[in-house]
Amino acid sequence: MEGEDFRLTLDFKVPEGRRKYFCRNDCKKEDILIETRGNRAQGGRYIIRHDGYVHVVITELTQSDTGWYKVGVGRSSLPNSYGSYQKFKLKVRDLCDGGVVSGEPKVYSTTEGGNVTVRCSLFLHPRNRKFLCREECNKFLFDTNDVTATGDRYKIEYESNTLFNVTITELTKSDSGRYRCGVGRNYAKNTCQEFEITVTDGELLMDVMKMFLHISEGLMFLTIC
Repeated sequence: MEGEDFRLTLDFKVPEGRRKYFCRNDCKKEDILIETRGNRAQGGRYIIRHDGYVHVVITELTQSDTGWYKVGVGRSSLPNSYGSYQKFKLKVRDLCDGGVVSGEPKVYSTTEGGNVTVRCSLFLHPRNRKFLCREECNKFLFDTNDVTATGDRYKIEYESNTLFNVTITELTKSDSGRYRCGVGRNYAKNTCQEFEITVTDGELLMDVMKMFLHISEGLMFLTIC
């Protein structure tokens, strides 16, 4: 699923010092993602690790990661000596592959420093993955399989099989924008609810309120006179 990390371990032991590689498609030179003779190497979002077995990781999956891969061990120092390997196809699911609905209210407004709690009206099981993402939802801002979880400025609370709450605290103007809360399922499609947050300048709002109060007092004075 988009935003998650993918992990795979070869099901056979590998001696120290062998060339270990991770590649796409036909493993041509341009297809090599990462390779090493050491116990650990990382290149961008790709990691390969050896502890007797070979482990590979792709972090923060995107749709473009969908495709065929090979992970294996070379028999010699020759770059095209692939030796033993495991081939597999990776399919990266969209976070909201089951569709997106609009919540009510559609827009949540607050001032800088304020908090927003969104009621996500989606069918779910208490242990389903519950998540929050932003804009096109390419990765999680926060996610959990727990009934209640808190992290950084985010909190998710399961309420019923048709509702969970998402809270974002200490909002700033940069938090303004479109968001989605969603339910992730292993054997069914994910569903999401879209909403928008608008964060305004607290001092500006206070000035407007003072101006309105001043005008109201003036009108009241004129009425009395």
